Amino acid sequence: MALSFRKQGFTAAYKNDVSPSDQTVDMLLHQAVVVGPVKGHFADEWMGDTVARTIRGSDLIAGDDVLFGGLCSRTACTVVESGGTWPLTDIELRLHWTDPTRHLALYLSRDVNLESSPYRSAAPDRYCCSADLVATVNPGRESFGLYIAVAFEEAGGRPPGPADAQSFELTLRPIR
Repeated sequence: MALSFRKQGFTAAYKNDVSPSDQTVDMLLHQAVVVGPVKGHFADEWMGDTVARTIRGSDLIAGDDVLFGGLCSRTACTVVESGGTWPLTDIELRLHWTDPTRHLALYLSRDVNLESSPYRSAAPDRYCCSADLVATVNPGRESFGLYIAVAFEEAGGRPPGPADAQSFELTLRPIR
């Protein structure tokens, strides 16, 4: 059996392979981070969106990491969901942070189906580790939505601990 935990304003959590003998399943839901297209002044003009956050070494995904093929079960991740309807064009994702001793990465989910259980996805695309990281995606090709993870993979040559933190900016903008 598989369970999903959802609450308005929070990122959903998933748990596969729950046994009927399990008495409790504890989940910690994280506040949702949603980016979406912004309509410009003209009918066919689309602007991008930017989110600024701080990721901490303790920001682990609750339950099973069904969106990013398990990568976020081993490293701290901030999940960013694409809200709204993007134009059918490529979108540039730009991740920026300032501390070169810390490595952040972008994981882009692929072929995620959250409509049936057990919840599974294909291996995500991974983009790493320059402090001005750029990736391109076409959300029109994603049949079940676009999910992005900002991952905190390294702090000073080691995996980040609970006390480590790094501020970042993630910008999505249509490529004309």
